[in-house]
Amino acid sequence: PAACHVCGQTLSSKRNLELHVQRHLGIYQYTCEQCGEGFSSSTNLKGHQWKHTNVKEFKCDLCGAEFIYKINLKRH
Repeated sequence: PAACHVCGQTLSSKRNLELHVQRHLGIYQYTCEQCGEGFSSSTNLKGHQWKHTNVKEFKCDLCGAEFIYKINLKRH
């Protein structure tokens, strides 16, 4: 575990700490082209972009329910 020098939050790994501190500094690896909001993962960016497009790529063949993330379809 490692503690953030900005807010004191304890994180489980050095990588998680790096990403956490970058968010404090406003540094993001992925940025929404439509609104400029930043994200630490492409998955989070993709979920955010749904707000702009309303597109849900994953559809249940049985009932027609639609999902943003494949994992949510699998759980369904």
